[in-house]
Amino acid sequence: MASWIGIDLGTYNSSAAIKTKQGAIEIVKSRGGKSKGIVPFISQQEKSKEFPSFISFNKNGSIDEIGMNSKEKAYSEPEFVVWGIKRLLGKTYTELKESGELDRFPYRIRPNRTNGQCLVVVGEKSYTPGQLCAEIFKKIKHDAEAQTNEKIDSVVVSVPAYFDPVRVTPIVEAVRNAGFIHIKTIPEPVAAALAYHIDITIKPIKVLVFDLGAGTLDVTAGYMYRHPDRTDEFGFQVEKNRGNSRLGGIDMDDRVLKLIQKKCQLSDVAPVNMAILRRTAEIAKIRLSAETKIEQEFQLDGKEYHCILDQMELQSALEGTGIEINILEECRRQIMSAIDEADWAPQEIEHVIMIGGPTKLSCIHEVLKIVFHSNPMILQQLEQFYSGKEPLDRMTAVSIGAVMSVDRKVDDRVPHGHGIEVIEFSEEAKTYVPKILIPRDSPYPFKSEQYVLEYMTFSGLYDFKIVQHVPKSEFQQSGYEYKFIGIQKFAVKNPNMCEVILQMGYNANKELEVTIKNALTTESVPYVGINQFSCTGLKYPRIEKRPPKPPAPDSKGSGSNGLERKPQKVSPSPEAHDKFIKWVLATIVFVERKVDNHPTPQMLISQILDEIRSLLRKDPKSECASIYTKLNGLIWNASSRGLLTQSEFNTDFRRALTVILG
Repeated sequence: MASWIGIDLGTYNSSAAIKTKQGAIEIVKSRGGKSKGIVPFISQQEKSKEFPSFISFNKNGSIDEIGMNSKEKAYSEPEFVVWGIKRLLGKTYTELKESGELDRFPYRIRPNRTNGQCLVVVGEKSYTPGQLCAEIFKKIKHDAEAQTNEKIDSVVVSVPAYFDPVRVTPIVEAVRNAGFIHIKTIPEPVAAALAYHIDITIKPIKVLVFDLGAGTLDVTAGYMYRHPDRTDEFGFQVEKNRGNSRLGGIDMDDRVLKLIQKKCQLSDVAPVNMAILRRTAEIAKIRLSAETKIEQEFQLDGKEYHCILDQMELQSALEGTGIEINILEECRRQIMSAIDEADWAPQEIEHVIMIGGPTKLSCIHEVLKIVFHSNPMILQQLEQFYSGKEPLDRMTAVSIGAVMSVDRKVDDRVPHGHGIEVIEFSEEAKTYVPKILIPRDSPYPFKSEQYVLEYMTFSGLYDFKIVQHVPKSEFQQSGYEYKFIGIQKFAVKNPNMCEVILQMGYNANKELEVTIKNALTTESVPYVGINQFSCTGLKYPRIEKRPPKPPAPDSKGSGSNGLERKPQKVSPSPEAHDKFIKWVLATIVFVERKVDNHPTPQMLISQILDEIRSLLRKDPKSECASIYTKLNGLIWNASSRGLLTQSEFNTDFRRALTVILG
């Protein structure tokens, strides 16, 4: 049996671990390419990272070097150093352009005419993001083989839990192009959970993994347990994966960069100087994870700059202003989304695992303390983490867990659902609706039922629009429950002898597989991934009316087509309970308005409001006592933080007592 390697492909930094034939696990060390110390603001912490995900190029566009030396060159030759490639995977050029993500990269990026995705252009050559990821994998593979003095062709590569199958496919292809034969994937939070030596028994424990890396935020709620027959083996069963693929340390650096520009009164910065500012911002963020106040020095065009920053200013920058997303509130919201959709409560969590450099920031610590303010056991765990007594390096935990997973049981789920767009015909119109074949939160591998198309085309040509059913948290953020992600084509020779059947599934590596066939012949086409990629929000049903007809005399307007849905009536409750619930709803709306109008963020209040809503969604009758307790804490905290006047506090509290006591 050959050695296995676990690789954590990072937006800024990658790491790897080997499992030898003897069963030992070792961290892969980078051979050559270590920091030469030519850049004064490369910190000691930076020098310790083995595989920075930075690629430098020669003037003609050929690859020169990968790793720390490339990262050091990024400040002097920004157009010849490519970084942040992971943020480009599986996304269209238009999507990235509209979101503003392309503005941060100093190197050239243009649209790929074949599939609408991105091409990185350096000198005379162009590369896909997948090709560049393959180069990073090749570097890691080469150094691992030199370290073990043997050939390594088996790999477990971690992927963000929130990556959909469309974005997993280019990573798998990159690994394959790097020369690996046996390939497995594992979600990053799950790998981290396996790496931490948690004291667990056969009885499953509730674990929350908070993974905030440079490129993505992943939150995973799941059960960790020991095998009942093999007590030396443990597994991880995922309940919910939530997160934000556009939030990470790279976005935090953007905020710190703007803060430094404002403090030093810098505008119209040249690309070379912007590269220096970005590195300065990244180092400042790293330093502020350990220091309350810093003085950051840097040079631009021969002029010295000194910028004093403290943790409070960093927190304010991350909270944002105007239309900027509140990064800290988004972290809290995604944590609560994972807990709530797993049908848990914060006080039920038994263990929290934190992964990624940005989790070391004190403001992230504060977010976690607010979420788990009613869970003393987790608060104690957090204090141990932030005191430096963590049992494992959170920068290498994912790669260690990835290689450990070769012999471990992992039950993971895909938060996205997938299907196709179908047409419903009537005399008045054609109505386009989604047919979801793979439900959200399905495990993988997975095979859907076969779907038989109910109509035929005269030409024998079929274009199937592949539709993605997004997770609830993404729907709440974007306003779109479905996305069009691409087209799969199918053709039959004889349109009159045709019964088209379509089947979807996920393979063992979380890739989307689509098989289209003609049941009456041998014609069949298998697809892995999406060949023609797009990403557009969709709202259904979408109605295409036939040529207009005179309206019927008894037309009752837009509601007569049966598409409108009226709210269902809730069965009546006992009088006291009914009054209490009405008061609860009125109170949380009242407090929420106070929060929205308050000049400073009120994360603890928002947390308690979310917890109350979660209880209301379950069973208000059985949770009445818990709701009352939470409301008591809400009103007290709102008053103590100045959101409620003394009169409002006294009036609401007395009203609650009156209703509860009858």
